[in-house]
Amino acid sequence: MNSKESEQATITISAAGAGMSQLRFTNRMAVYEGTACSGTPVVGTASGTFTFMGKKQVGKAAVDKVVVRLAGVDAPNASVVPRESKDLLAIINSRLYTGSVEVSAPRDGAGYPVDLWMDFPSTKQ
Repeated sequence: MNSKESEQATITISAAGAGMSQLRFTNRMAVYEGTACSGTPVVGTASGTFTFMGKKQVGKAAVDKVVVRLAGVDAPNASVVPRESKDLLAIINSRLYTGSVEVSAPRDGAGYPVDLWMDFPSTKQ
């Protein structure tokens, strides 16, 4: 995260029903005081669904547009977490990428990020 702390996120994704138009997720975020992900972390969790809304081209990749709906948030800054937002999901070289997470990141006319956040992909465990 920065020169004084580190974080470890674990996201669990599963089908929300028949078909693959919606997925359920649980995200556990642990923030540590040191840079080695050690010690006692401050832990936050979020759960909800991704609903697929079609595809979009970002650079050379065709990515999925999703509406993220949070069912629950247990985190120190939970009051500022949007309950519904638009995002992107893409699997590139077996890694999961999301759209730009900054609130001020550029969005297209429909409200989706225009870029993927390439700095921190998720890997399948």
